[in-house]
Amino acid sequence: MTESPVLRLPNAPLGRRALAILLDVALSALLALAVTFFLAVATRSPQPVGPGAAFVVLLGAALAVHLLAPLRWQATPGMRATGLKIVADEDLPPQPIQIGLRGVIAAITLAGLLPIPFQIISVLFDPDRRSSSDWLSGTRVVLDPDRDTA
Repeated sequence: MTESPVLRLPNAPLGRRALAILLDVALSALLALAVTFFLAVATRSPQPVGPGAAFVVLLGAALAVHLLAPLRWQATPGMRATGLKIVADEDLPPQPIQIGLRGVIAAITLAGLLPIPFQIISVLFDPDRRSSSDWLSGTRVVLDPDRDTA
């Protein structure tokens, strides 16, 4: 008896993935700005945080977007808005450790600790359009059949 081929969820199109990343970067920046504004109001200081603290605020905002949201929704807010989601091998939901590793790599890249080409180059050349954080965590970004309208 022949086995039927395994149908995989379609990989995220490059344009939609790029839009999701831009939305996530904008949301991370807005969260960091909101926290900084709150600190300025709370401390009544025009410069409430120094460069080191600003880095921590940005890293925290990026972790919220790239770690906390995917733990809840299997997608970052930008991915949800563009009809994408994160899956593990065999298109199964990713394990929390996979989301954690992927989220930390994405957040430290956004905060400037890893060069952005580290993430982008692999997306351009990998057949599954996996970024380095996807590759290292054993995940990939696909069209979400429950949310995709295109």
